[in-house]
Amino acid sequence: MSANETMVICQVCGHENEADQRFCDECGAELQPSEASAKPVPNNAPTLDESSSLISESGQEVSIKRLLSLGRINRYSCMVKDKPGLLLEETPTAPAYLESRRKTLAPIKDLSGVWQPDVSLKHNERVLAAGEIPAGPTLDERVCSDGALPDGELKDLAVQLAELLMALHEKKFLLRSLQPDRIWWTPESKKLVIDSFERLVPQESSDGDFQVVNGFSPPEAYGVGGAEVGPASDLYTVGAVLHFAASGQRTDLESRENFFSFPPLTHLEDDVLSSCISRLTAKDIQNRMENASEFRDFLDLDAPPAPRPTPAPVPSPAPRLQSREIMDEPVDAGLRGCRFQVALQSHVGCVRTVNQDACLQLRFTAVEKSEPREAHLVVIVDGMGGEAEGDKAASLALRTIAKEVLDASLSLKDERVTAPLLPGGPSERNMLVLERALKRANRNIYTYAERDQARRGMGCTITACILEPEEVIIGHVGDTRAYHLRGSEMTRLTTDHSLVGRLVEMGQLTEEEARNSPQRSIIYRAMGTNPEVEVDIYQKDVKPGDRLMVSSDGVWEYFEAQELQSILELDDTPANIAARLVDICLQRGADDNATLAVIFCY
Repeated sequence: MSANETMVICQVCGHENEADQRFCDECGAELQPSEASAKPVPNNAPTLDESSSLISESGQEVSIKRLLSLGRINRYSCMVKDKPGLLLEETPTAPAYLESRRKTLAPIKDLSGVWQPDVSLKHNERVLAAGEIPAGPTLDERVCSDGALPDGELKDLAVQLAELLMALHEKKFLLRSLQPDRIWWTPESKKLVIDSFERLVPQESSDGDFQVVNGFSPPEAYGVGGAEVGPASDLYTVGAVLHFAASGQRTDLESRENFFSFPPLTHLEDDVLSSCISRLTAKDIQNRMENASEFRDFLDLDAPPAPRPTPAPVPSPAPRLQSREIMDEPVDAGLRGCRFQVALQSHVGCVRTVNQDACLQLRFTAVEKSEPREAHLVVIVDGMGGEAEGDKAASLALRTIAKEVLDASLSLKDERVTAPLLPGGPSERNMLVLERALKRANRNIYTYAERDQARRGMGCTITACILEPEEVIIGHVGDTRAYHLRGSEMTRLTTDHSLVGRLVEMGQLTEEEARNSPQRSIIYRAMGTNPEVEVDIYQKDVKPGDRLMVSSDGVWEYFEAQELQSILELDDTPANIAARLVDICLQRGADDNATLAVIFCY
């Protein structure tokens, strides 16, 4: 970086980022560029406490429920006049932002389908604004809980979105990006409200910077295709929302090329609606409908009379809360010691739109010449880097480690053809294999990120375990964690490579203070951020009756040690315990992805 460029300081964690970055290397928050002549002010002031109450300038009470997201403004769910609402909190990095947005959106103040705050507050020298929001779940919560909408409800939703777009475009405003967790709508109420306070702009200002939403923003918002953001972009983002509501599934975000690919909705009975969504989500802007009026008129067309062929069976959408429990089957191979019952859970949480965590359970048993060999691998990965493809870093780590461990477990023992030779003892062998696997994964992520400037900052934290009949070997980088429970004693096996983790280790912070510290997301060691990484290796003996938990920070940071232990001690299955832990995280706000493995030794 040249001397004339200005570093951008993250308003959430204070990390210095290069001038061309849009998301923080450390915590993934959206960055606000500084003025050329001055450093931005880090957002070190604490966020509002849950369950706290504020009094508005007009004397109304606003009660905070939980933090939803951080950025130029911090968003909270709240209660306004004993009714559900949203509260926006201005941050030091964006002074007068709320007032500026109010003035910008004044021409559409009377649009009932667009949420805007109407209650003004001040707290800790910050400006706040709040307003009522319809009660009930968002579209995202409803689809993820109940699955895809039936045709009739989907049609009602499409009509109301089309009419809202018509009203916005008539007033020369653009939506630019929409996502399901910003939509409040139920078929019973027949009333749709969207929260796009930060994104709505007059059409003449459409070239201004805004945060894209992977899977829901149009190609032109990423600079793909050469077109400018305009009314046709709004048609795309609404189409992407409708596709999600119709399928119950998000688009494949494994690569940028798949951001704009939507599988056909062959299960819809309404051909017109299916065709409409297909037209709205066309990658080429020339193939979309011309305007919102055409969108609305299209929905009123009669279905074509020609009978449609019987579609191929479509698998049911996976529920948002995914669980997998695997129990070892007895193998008559001379194996001694523990077997393992493993349950995996991974949830996107209440705030994030993409789950950048990943998890893996890999097991096989081989018998050659009457000699058994077994490999049992459990991996929890927490991707980081915001738009810098943290989910891709997690995927690369997962696949690299699985391949390395599998190759090592099936390596030939003949020293004439095996190179390098592995130690004969299982402990030494597994330690070497895990360390080598994590270092290979680190190099793969780093090399991948170096190919594209947009990927800089991608990385992940990881805890990987090789389970042996009498011990577990753990490879660890970052702030994912592994716990071991035996009887009434629970032990944390790993040490966090984070700033607050180091302060706890030095006795300068308690565990409780660390969990609530605004600096808890600052990691000093991670996978993929440097060409080489130091891997911590741990060994722990196990015996029947022991229990293990491996999790991302999106799980463990919501529990005190005693509460976590009491749940792990429950007389229940690993799958039910894992689900219970994730449910509690969701009840407490889950502002990060939540992923864990619960392992029973028996």
